Amino acid sequence: MQTRRRIALIAHDAKKATLTAWARRWEGWLAHQYLVGTGSSAEEVGKACPSLRIERLRSGPEGGDMQVGARIVDGEIDALVFLPDPANAHPHEADFRALIRIALIADIPIALSAASAEHLAIGMSQALPTTSEPVLQDIYVSSNGDRWRLGTAAHRRFVRHEPNQASGGSVTDTDLDHFLGNAGPGPEHVALRRILEVRSDGGA
Repeated sequence: MQTRRRIALIAHDAKKATLTAWARRWEGWLAHQYLVGTGSSAEEVGKACPSLRIERLRSGPEGGDMQVGARIVDGEIDALVFLPDPANAHPHEADFRALIRIALIADIPIALSAASAEHLAIGMSQALPTTSEPVLQDIYVSSNGDRWRLGTAAHRRFVRHEPNQASGGSVTDTDLDHFLGNAGPGPEHVALRRILEVRSDGGA
């Protein structure tokens, strides 16, 4: 049975779009985790990813950062994705600096940028025990709604093609090696190669 990781999600206003984009890419994996978020961060991720259930805490200025910090101290958070806005001052800056310090002392995985959030998800998703349900990561979505996703299951990686509803087609899974071996110039192939390069650079 899959171990659910307890992950906290926080983003300042200027970084909320970055957080929701990351959550959409990793929605398949995040749906199997226990998520908490502060204020509008939890709200916006929930709207962007309807399949995710997120416990909503207070907003940062209302003490949400300290709520997350308290849970880290109590051993109730396994990882923190916190995307701060370094370009602007914040009235509760002392709170989120304290939160980062708490996470570092607790020695939990912490992501403070889009790139580090990507590596956190790659590392934690691959470290999970294998289950019957594959972990799916978005590769590419075409303008007409066709979707390609990279799937990871027990001893197997594959590419899932989900056609748009209007086409009437069915979902198909293609082994990763076969998909790459028959790769054309399509944008889904280009996007897949980029994902695999990131994983390789991360030592996965």
